[in-house]
Amino acid sequence: WICVQIGGSAAFGSLLGSLGVAFISDLFSKRLKMPVTIFNIPGMVPLVPGGLAYQAVRNLVTESYREAAHYAVQAIMIAGAIALGLVLSEVFNHNIRNFKVKRDAIMLKRKKRLFK
Repeated sequence: WICVQIGGSAAFGSLLGSLGVAFISDLFSKRLKMPVTIFNIPGMVPLVPGGLAYQAVRNLVTESYREAAHYAVQAIMIAGAIALGLVLSEVFNHNIRNFKVKRDAIMLKRKKRLFK
Protein backbone atom coordinates (compact mmCIF):
# COMPACT_ATOMS: atom_id res chain seq x y z
CA TRP A 1 0.00 0.00 0.00
CA ILE A 2 2.81 2.40 0.88
CA CYS A 3 4.61 1.62 -2.38
CA VAL A 4 1.48 2.46 -4.38
CA GLN A 5 0.94 5.67 -2.38
CA ILE A 6 4.40 6.96 -3.23
CA GLY A 7 3.97 6.23 -6.94
CA GLY A 8 5.26 2.68 -7.26
CA SER A 9 3.46 -0.33 -8.66
CA ALA A 10 1.45 -2.88 -6.75
CA ALA A 11 3.73 -5.63 -8.07
CA PHE A 12 6.82 -3.92 -6.63
CA GLY A 13 5.03 -3.43 -3.32
CA SER A 14 4.11 -7.11 -3.27
CA LEU A 15 7.73 -8.03 -4.02
CA LEU A 16 8.93 -5.93 -1.08
CA GLY A 17 6.17 -7.35 1.13
CA SER A 18 6.99 -10.94 0.28
CA LEU A 19 10.71 -10.31 0.86
CA GLY A 20 9.88 -8.90 4.27
CA VAL A 21 7.58 -11.75 5.20
CA ALA A 22 10.10 -14.33 4.03
CA PHE A 23 13.00 -12.81 6.00
CA ILE A 24 10.92 -12.48 9.15
CA SER A 25 9.61 -16.03 8.69
CA ASP A 26 13.17 -17.30 8.48
CA LEU A 27 14.11 -15.47 11.68
CA PHE A 28 11.08 -16.79 13.57
CA SER A 29 11.60 -20.33 12.31
CA LYS A 30 15.17 -20.35 13.60
CA ARG A 31 14.28 -18.73 16.90
CA LEU A 32 11.26 -20.96 17.61
CA LYS A 33 12.74 -24.06 15.90
CA MET A 34 9.72 -24.56 13.64
CA PRO A 35 9.35 -24.93 9.85
CA VAL A 36 9.47 -21.73 7.79
CA THR A 37 6.21 -22.63 6.05
CA ILE A 38 4.25 -22.14 9.27
CA PHE A 39 5.19 -18.47 9.19
CA ASN A 40 5.35 -17.93 5.41
CA ILE A 41 1.82 -18.99 4.49
CA PRO A 42 -0.14 -16.74 6.89
CA GLY A 43 2.12 -13.83 6.03
CA MET A 44 1.63 -14.23 2.29
CA VAL A 45 -2.16 -14.58 2.31
CA PRO A 46 -2.83 -10.81 2.52
CA LEU A 47 -0.55 -10.24 -0.48
CA VAL A 48 -2.47 -12.57 -2.81
CA PRO A 49 -4.33 -10.57 -5.50
CA GLY A 50 -7.72 -12.26 -5.07
CA GLY A 51 -9.72 -9.11 -5.79
CA LEU A 52 -7.93 -8.55 -9.09
CA ALA A 53 -8.45 -12.17 -10.12
CA TYR A 54 -12.14 -11.85 -9.29
CA GLN A 55 -12.41 -8.65 -11.36
CA ALA A 56 -10.67 -10.37 -14.28
CA VAL A 57 -13.09 -13.30 -14.26
CA ARG A 58 -16.09 -11.02 -13.74
CA ASN A 59 -15.13 -8.84 -16.71
CA LEU A 60 -14.45 -11.92 -18.79
CA VAL A 61 -17.95 -13.23 -18.10
CA THR A 62 -19.54 -9.85 -18.89
CA GLU A 63 -17.53 -9.75 -22.14
CA SER A 64 -15.40 -6.75 -21.16
CA TYR A 65 -12.30 -8.37 -22.56
CA ARG A 66 -9.97 -5.38 -22.34
CA GLU A 67 -10.67 -4.83 -18.67
CA ALA A 68 -10.45 -8.57 -18.05
CA ALA A 69 -7.01 -8.69 -19.67
CA HIS A 70 -5.91 -5.64 -17.68
CA TYR A 71 -6.93 -7.16 -14.35
CA ALA A 72 -5.53 -10.58 -15.27
CA VAL A 73 -2.13 -9.12 -16.18
CA GLN A 74 -2.03 -7.17 -12.91
CA ALA A 75 -2.94 -10.28 -10.90
CA ILE A 76 -0.30 -12.36 -12.68
CA MET A 77 2.37 -9.69 -12.15
CA ILE A 78 1.58 -9.47 -8.44
CA ALA A 79 1.54 -13.26 -8.05
CA GLY A 80 4.87 -13.47 -9.86
CA ALA A 81 6.33 -10.74 -7.63
CA ILE A 82 5.26 -12.67 -4.53
CA ALA A 83 6.91 -15.84 -5.84
CA LEU A 84 10.05 -13.91 -6.82
CA GLY A 85 10.24 -12.41 -3.33
CA LEU A 86 10.14 -15.88 -1.77
CA VAL A 87 12.81 -17.19 -4.12
CA LEU A 88 15.11 -14.19 -3.61
CA SER A 89 14.74 -14.44 0.15
CA GLU A 90 15.64 -18.12 0.08
CA VAL A 91 18.69 -17.42 -2.10
CA PHE A 92 19.85 -14.64 0.25
CA ASN A 93 19.29 -16.74 3.36
CA HIS A 94 21.09 -19.71 1.79
CA ASN A 95 24.08 -17.55 0.83
CA ILE A 96 24.22 -16.01 4.30
CA ARG A 97 24.15 -19.45 5.91
CA ASN A 98 26.93 -20.72 3.63
CA PHE A 99 29.02 -17.63 4.36
CA LYS A 100 28.63 -18.18 8.12
CA VAL A 101 29.56 -21.87 7.83
CA LYS A 102 32.66 -21.08 5.76
CA ARG A 103 33.64 -18.26 8.13
CA ASP A 104 33.27 -20.55 11.14
CA ALA A 105 35.35 -23.25 9.45
CA ILE A 106 38.13 -20.76 8.71
CA MET A 107 38.07 -19.48 12.28
CA LEU A 108 38.26 -23.04 13.61
CA LYS A 109 41.30 -23.79 11.42
CA ARG A 110 43.01 -20.63 12.67
CA LYS A 111 42.35 -21.57 16.30
CA LYS A 112 43.76 -25.07 15.72
CA ARG A 113 46.93 -23.56 14.23
CA LEU A 114 47.37 -21.23 17.17
CA PHE A 115 47.07 -24.01 19.76
CA LYS A 116 49.42 -26.49 18.04
